[in-house]
Amino acid sequence: MLRQEIVSDAETRLVVSGPLYGEAAIELEKKIEALCAGSYATISLDFSMAVGITSSIIGKLVSAQKRLAEQKRNIRIVGCSTTLYETFQKIKLDSIIQITK
Repeated sequence: MLRQEIVSDAETRLVVSGPLYGEAAIELEKKIEALCAGSYATISLDFSMAVGITSSIIGKLVSAQKRLAEQKRNIRIVGCSTTLYETFQKIKLDSIIQITK
C-alpha cells in the first residue's frame, strides 16, 4: 500500500507498507517514476512498514537518484526495518541514497 504525504512545498513523502513484490512492486515503481516527473526537490520514501524489496525496485531507486541529481533534486529513504537497512548497507545503496533508519 502507498500513501503520499505532502511535507512542504519542496518535499513529498511516500509511505510504503506491506510486501514489495508482484503488483505492489510494479505500483511502487510507477509511483516513483511519477514523483520524479514532478517538481518536488526532495522525495522521501518511508519504508518503515515495508516488508522485503525486489532488485527491480532497488534499480528504480538508483535510476531515480541519478535522474534527480541531474536536476539538483534528491530521493531519500527515511525509515526502514533493521533487515532492510542491513540489505541496503550490504549492497552499498547507502553510498548512493541517503538512508535514515
